[in-house]
Amino acid sequence: MKNLQYVFAFLILMGISPFIMTQNLQFSNNYLECKGHRTTVNDVEFSPDGSILYSCGGAYQIIAFNSDNGSQLFSYTDEENGNIHNISLNNDGSLLVSGGYSNKNIRIHNAKNLQVVLTIKDFYSVEDVCFNPQNNEFAVVGALPNNKQCVAIYNADTRAKVRTLFVQGNNTSLPMCLTYSPDGKYVAAGFANESTGIVIYDAATGNKLRYIPHNLDINSVAYSPDGQYVAGGSKDEVSIWNTSSDNLVHSLSGLESYVLTLDFSPDGKYIVGAGMDHTCVFKMWDTKTGSLVQSIDKNGPDINGLKFSPNGQSLAVALRTYGDAFEVTTTAIYKTGEAVINSEWYKLASSKADIRLEFPTAPKEESSGDQYYNYYDFTLNNHSGHSYQVRATEYKYDVSSSKRSETINNKVDTYKAKLTNPQVVSVSMSGETGKDVIGTKGGYRYHYRFAFIGNMYYYLLVVNSGDSETAEEKRFFNSFGQY
Repeated sequence: MKNLQYVFAFLILMGISPFIMTQNLQFSNNYLECKGHRTTVNDVEFSPDGSILYSCGGAYQIIAFNSDNGSQLFSYTDEENGNIHNISLNNDGSLLVSGGYSNKNIRIHNAKNLQVVLTIKDFYSVEDVCFNPQNNEFAVVGALPNNKQCVAIYNADTRAKVRTLFVQGNNTSLPMCLTYSPDGKYVAAGFANESTGIVIYDAATGNKLRYIPHNLDINSVAYSPDGQYVAGGSKDEVSIWNTSSDNLVHSLSGLESYVLTLDFSPDGKYIVGAGMDHTCVFKMWDTKTGSLVQSIDKNGPDINGLKFSPNGQSLAVALRTYGDAFEVTTTAIYKTGEAVINSEWYKLASSKADIRLEFPTAPKEESSGDQYYNYYDFTLNNHSGHSYQVRATEYKYDVSSSKRSETINNKVDTYKAKLTNPQVVSVSMSGETGKDVIGTKGGYRYHYRFAFIGNMYYYLLVVNSGDSETAEEKRFFNSFGQY
């Protein structure tokens, strides 16, 4: 007990809360919107440094997004060969492989611009693709021109098939999905029919090493980061097996219908799953205890892809949606509070408005004035469940301290009356005192700030689609200062 007290005392001395050690990973219900796909998104991949999110889907598209603000960086469209259902990046993020059910070609792209550098025409359709995490070999599962399912390995450098792991015989057992072990030595393939379950192959020899039977079809498969476990998603459950003993470690319940996608967190402590369960977007479990840690939202569409960012603080989700491009969110990035704080935000620095402030992305700027005042407005609407409004009013005459207090108090009273259960909080900035008014209205959270600094009056507002303070809201107000 005394040793534990010493540990806690040391953590506190270092400025670290000892209770952080036991906190579960939690994602915000608000998500970063990535718009641009015209229809359903099928797969998502982060670049090795986490700065880019690649997504593929209908309308023959692959799009690269800035993972900090959701803006499009570059894209690829192939209208001749069908929709793209799967993508995978090589270990250094320089190459991306793509394929699809109705896309007869496998393509290798330059990941920096998505231009095609290699085309492979061996398959009639592709179920899944995955790069070896240690080199430029990649595995493919799909249908050959004779409609027989096949699992094969190719080399992206030599453009040659390296070996074949499986070709369908007379039985009905079909490989549906695959993944490499973290060390690149093994390929795990999930099968449908005949209770085949998961088969693990030696990537170097093509030999079948392990057979983990399961009475349900395996629709998705994932290796833990340490390679000690493999997970399979089936109907209504996620199963985790020990790869050394083939013993079932956990059978994770909570998802309804078919589990189409899985991913382990980079530290291996969590696993996420999603699919055709329309009561949620995704669920996350603790891999040690098997307990449910988080379930996001009360409803959602089909989810075809989930992927943790390399630092484990963001989770990309591929959404099944239909709608007009640039209007419908087809890819979402859920972030922890830490990810929001560390994201690259737009830094507004206006000498005219005498203001410094951070926005998730560049706001709309307008200005106007008359003989008594200058007005500077900054707005950013409907960004990841938040809307931001700022007005800086420059008084062209001296304002007494009593007039400043009267103006702020009048604003507080006016906006308090519009909210349910309003709170008023005094804030100190640059030696001046302002006031925050926080409350709800129509199912939204409103956070106002009213402040005078010198002869400049500031009105700030964040509207949040949730009912509690978010990391975005906190960062925005904490960044407020003078030029």
